[in-house]
Amino acid sequence: GLHEQIIQSRESRKKYYLDKAFRDCTRFTCKSSFSRFMVCERTEYNDEIEALLDDPDRYIEDGELLKDGNSATVALVHLPNKSLVIKRYNIKNGFHGLTRAFQKSRAWKSWFNAFNMEFLGIRSLKPIAMLEHRMGPFRNKAYFITEYVEGPDALKLLSRLKNPSSELVALADLLRHLSESNISHGDLKASNFLMAEEGPVIIDLDAMREHKNKESFQRAFN
Repeated sequence: GLHEQIIQSRESRKKYYLDKAFRDCTRFTCKSSFSRFMVCERTEYNDEIEALLDDPDRYIEDGELLKDGNSATVALVHLPNKSLVIKRYNIKNGFHGLTRAFQKSRAWKSWFNAFNMEFLGIRSLKPIAMLEHRMGPFRNKAYFITEYVEGPDALKLLSRLKNPSSELVALADLLRHLSESNISHGDLKASNFLMAEEGPVIIDLDAMREHKNKESFQRAFN
């Protein structure tokens, strides 16, 4: 019927939109070699970003550490014209490295999910670049670089507000948009929402998943 055709048309538009986020085109600069894969918003690609992508670990060391976990390290980095957040997905040990080597990296998933959210009109982080260290088809350490979002996380903000009704409505709206798009998050803690001036922003994108049918989504959502 017509409804199915509309869904099908939207899906093929979305597939085209998301495929472009992983190749060289008018919007993105993409460089792929045996040892690395890099994609960056073309308008953001300049000497400073190039230097950062050549040695992201040095920028993380010199930056302000926001999170230093086993599986991910997050740092705020100030460039001359803007502030960026670098999220490095760490390889914990040899076994972890082996299991990760054959999968799409979590940086790849974050990059994909960020543009999926953009396509769906759901507010999320603004992605700048994604980098994977590789050895041929095997993936190693990976980096997801986004614009810095100013604002406290929902946990901090809601605990200090006497009557956070408008903030809760904004969060409920965001969850409703995810639900309508059959997207489950997988790690929906309050600290994964930043309360920016223009509304809440989801910051942990690698655990997100879009479900092909309502039943699978409903299980994950519940």
